[in-house]
Amino acid sequence: MRALIIIIILLSTGSATAQIPGKSFKNPIVVSDPDSIQYFEKQYISITGPIVSTKSFMRKDGVIGYLNMFKAYPDNAFDITIFRKSMAFFMPLDQYQDKRVKITGKVSSFLQKKTGTRRYSIRLSNLKQIEVVD
Repeated sequence: MRALIIIIILLSTGSATAQIPGKSFKNPIVVSDPDSIQYFEKQYISITGPIVSTKSFMRKDGVIGYLNMFKAYPDNAFDITIFRKSMAFFMPLDQYQDKRVKITGKVSSFLQKKTGTRRYSIRLSNLKQIEVVD
């Protein structure tokens, strides 16, 4: 009987956690201000806006791509990053240029080596994370 109660508690706790906004891809926090993204580190968000520029770079481990939303780098509040393993899904990057898109993903941060400033990023690895809205 005690084991049954523990299982019920564990199951209900897990489903309650999945309901909390920002804890899963299926329940992201909707963000409208790109400058506020720093407050959502390690949480899943959804943000809609224009892609103003795209860029891809050849690195020693393959091609890495960037979509710049709202403002071009380095004036943008965050980067939308696509690593080598996922680039083929999003090619050509120019298809997103000047389009309004909805991005959903987990916010992470890193220290930029050149400037020493903290930058924020959403990593795209699946086409379900980006939707062209017009």
